[in-house]
Amino acid sequence: MKRFCVILVLIVVFGGCGKAVRQTPSVTQEEQKAQEEQLKDFVQKLKDSRIGDAERQYLQFRLMLAGSREETNFHPVLLRAFSNEFVNSLWESSAYRLAYLSYVTLTNVFTNEVADRGFLLGRAGIAAFKAKQYSGAVELLRQAFEIQVTDETLYYYGLWYWYIQKDKTKAKDILSRVRPEKLGISSRQWSDFLMEKDKAFPEKREALTLLRSTNRYEQLVGFEMWLEDYRENGKPFWQYEVTLPLYVPTNRLLGYYLQSQNWIFPRMTRDWPMPFSLRPRKPGQNRYALFMEEPLGEERFLLLYAQPVVFPWSSGYKGITPLFSREAYTNVFFVYAEAQRDTSGRLTNVGIEVVPVPVRYFLSCSPIYKDKMWNYAIVGFLPPDRLEVVVFNPHTRKMARVTASLLTVQRLYYGDFPWLEKISWLGVGEGIFLLEEELLGR
Repeated sequence: MKRFCVILVLIVVFGGCGKAVRQTPSVTQEEQKAQEEQLKDFVQKLKDSRIGDAERQYLQFRLMLAGSREETNFHPVLLRAFSNEFVNSLWESSAYRLAYLSYVTLTNVFTNEVADRGFLLGRAGIAAFKAKQYSGAVELLRQAFEIQVTDETLYYYGLWYWYIQKDKTKAKDILSRVRPEKLGISSRQWSDFLMEKDKAFPEKREALTLLRSTNRYEQLVGFEMWLEDYRENGKPFWQYEVTLPLYVPTNRLLGYYLQSQNWIFPRMTRDWPMPFSLRPRKPGQNRYALFMEEPLGEERFLLLYAQPVVFPWSSGYKGITPLFSREAYTNVFFVYAEAQRDTSGRLTNVGIEVVPVPVRYFLSCSPIYKDKMWNYAIVGFLPPDRLEVVVFNPHTRKMARVTASLLTVQRLYYGDFPWLEKISWLGVGEGIFLLEEELLGR
């Protein structure tokens, strides 16, 4: 089971071509050069009249993604498959599944039947592998091999033997035929990987040993191993975990892919006569959404509101829209609501106190056990790429903030981690990052 965890980390970290070799500062320039050579290979392939229409559009898409070619006209379903695999797919396995299904569907669409069918079956197998549908992936790859064999399909076929079948001898025999420059991987890294010099898959080293390493990649592998064991044997009452919304940094081609939490309540369940300005979803008024209603006493409640707003989330590709809702929320605030009754017990008024939350765009709210009581973690977003988490104590009304860059962090954890001296926030993405909590004044 732990080996599955490790390979999933690799697929996530090296999602584009699925590189399984480690990138360290000493080989960054080598990798950059290898990736530049791969782009040159794409340009050269486009001159080959024997490739099919689907592969031609794929090469144009990859060059466009790298900023080496202007946007061109793509077949809409094919473009959606490419977008799901290389854009929408970041940290989201459902997009890989959509990509794989689109590729399979397209095998009967393109006119250059033999070349296109082989290419599309190969891409379908790769996307299925990324979606962790291994049995379907290897069957699609074998079908693709009957028509054409490529370095990338061989690469994933070798990974299947290495990690899923646990047959390293067979895997190395297959992978030794792969030309790493075709995948944008430096030859030195590829050699180290095949020789297992980087010990990317430790057999005997414990998770805590890896976590104390100075190498960010080893820390990441160690964390995944520790987390798997913790979920089976740990005590999760103190742990806070949130998977951050899908995100792609903005540039001239790409846009935002963030998923906000849906509002839960159409109105307060007690149906108290709340002040007019706070009534959610009323036409002609401020349309607030109600996300939370928590009792603080017999007739005292804590509510969480936010105001819907249109956020300019886009894919950057014509005909392609994000997988998730474009609706966002702003002006998030807590409300303390308390019933006021006369001597006969009749409800005469609802006293409220509003506490604004300092986040630009509201995404979600979750309970978090902190300082021996339940707090609330409000996840927010500040363009272009900053994540903000405000922790609110409903009893003291104090707030603290944790910030991280969405370029490097995709998951957040809060807990008493055994390799750290105190309960801490961790950001997990390109590595393991210790995040500082800043106390906010009101």
